[in-house]
Amino acid sequence: MKTLILASLATVGFALGAEANNHSAEVPNLTAAEISAHKIDKLVQLKQVDAAFVKNLKGIEVSKLENGGPAKPTFKVIAHQESDDGKEANKLELTLDSKGKALGKAQIIAGTSATKPTVWGSKDPITLIEEGLHHVEHVAHHDKKVGQYIVPFKAVRISQVTLDNKSVAKLEIVGDGIQEKLNMYLSLTGELLKTERTK
Repeated sequence: MKTLILASLATVGFALGAEANNHSAEVPNLTAAEISAHKIDKLVQLKQVDAAFVKNLKGIEVSKLENGGPAKPTFKVIAHQESDDGKEANKLELTLDSKGKALGKAQIIAGTSATKPTVWGSKDPITLIEEGLHHVEHVAHHDKKVGQYIVPFKAVRISQVTLDNKSVAKLEIVGDGIQEKLNMYLSLTGELLKTERTK
């Protein structure tokens, strides 16, 4: 996954062009989400977070904090699990600085897990989210309508749906100031199948 993160950071810089030069010290929101997915996966490997958390992940939200910068809280990232209707989900909160470095210890906010969570294949939801965000950065090279979600990225939610009679992962991505959602459809092994924008 380290290679994926490094490649993504390079892609973002290229895709954003002059705008990236103006904010060279700060990663965009979507990259903060991707780095957080990688960080959460690492916390599971270190046994600081239960493996069930990433298996039942539902989404990641990113918000900007005021007066951020290098070594200062700049992004608040909340990852949440699936939960039953009307129930508060288990959450994990991370804080990143402007360069995407995690600050302090991840905070676990106790809630409830879904009684019948989605069953995924060889790749768990957090890996599929990470790969989906990487696809956004890659597609941004030649599609400005996709690239516009990188800086104002707000949240991504994952679900399993049927596409062409096959189970696939659907990522719904929203950005501040953008009315349409960006939907990315991935095979359960992470291959990009389709992108669309919907209201």
